[in-house]
Amino acid sequence: HAAEKVFGRFIVVFGGRTSPAAPQGDLAVFDTKTLTWSRPVVGGTAPGPAPRFRHTLTAIGKDKPGVEMLLVLGGSDGNPSPLPPAILVCTQKPAPRGKG
Repeated sequence: HAAEKVFGRFIVVFGGRTSPAAPQGDLAVFDTKTLTWSRPVVGGTAPGPAPRFRHTLTAIGKDKPGVEMLLVLGGSDGNPSPLPPAILVCTQKPAPRGKG
């Protein structure tokens, strides 16, 4: 797994493996304010990062208000061929919850 903090309070966790040959492409977010986990809905036109382990996840800046960029770099999927060296992932800050 690799993790990085975004928006000052959310920790994004991506990838990992369940066995030497089973890379994961799971994405989870931990809210350090509410102490809760969530699985964000992933959308867009580009495919997400390939499942991998032994990789890094680094916040590289803000694209526009409400969006931060993460860089997924390196890693392995258990095969000898290299994975794409860098993938940019946009994360959008969740909308505030209404009172219910």
